[in-house]
Amino acid sequence: MGDGIKDAEMEAEREEAAEKAKAAAEHIRACEAKDEMEEERRAGWTCPHCQTHNVAENKFCFMCTREPRAALADEQLIANLRHHLNAIMRLAHDAGHAEGLPGAYQGTLLAVMALAEAALAGRKG
Repeated sequence: MGDGIKDAEMEAEREEAAEKAKAAAEHIRACEAKDEMEEERRAGWTCPHCQTHNVAENKFCFMCTREPRAALADEQLIANLRHHLNAIMRLAHDAGHAEGLPGAYQGTLLAVMALAEAALAGRKG
């Protein structure tokens, strides 16, 4: 009976060691994958339209707002511009409140957005 308990303990120790080895191997694979992703992100891509270097996570070039392989449609370009200007306006609104000028920055940004939309609309003809 003593040998049975000893064998069970040894089997439990082997299973525990196997689980630890499996967890360590998974951890190593995860770290390697993370390193590969970081290397890929650092490598990034160069926009074929304006030659700006972008990080890999960027779906659109941050300078000309184009996809890596094709120009965006005008509606998409306007939507992209509006999205970024809205984010800037939120920051400007917060900064304006901090400076005691809540509407000053937003008026300028709204005018820029209107000019950009007019320019794109004129491009459509």
